[in-house]
Amino acid sequence: MCILGDLPELSLIPLPVVLYPHMPLPLRVFEPRYQALLRDCRGSGGQFGVVAIHNLDEVEGSANPELVGTAAVITKVRPLGDGRSHLVATGAHRFRIRQLLTGMPYLRA
Repeated sequence: MCILGDLPELSLIPLPVVLYPHMPLPLRVFEPRYQALLRDCRGSGGQFGVVAIHNLDEVEGSANPELVGTAAVITKVRPLGDGRSHLVATGAHRFRIRQLLTGMPYLRA
């Protein structure tokens, strides 16, 4: 993946929205795979990628993300218990997906 920044790999959250640079994005993290993504992001600078999807069947693993997304930086996290949390992330910079990676419970590129 070539990011218009300097990250070689990025964890992804596919959403039916577009995140723009400098835009805040509130999220409620409750799915185990995104709880794992959040734990992993905390250990790697607090960034993840947001990519738009057209189909809402992403739960079944058939997400078809756009090839351009926005890196998001976690700015606030409020734990709710049982691994769930509310967070606010802010759009940082755009990136282009070169390859989707497998082997994690969530998308990576």
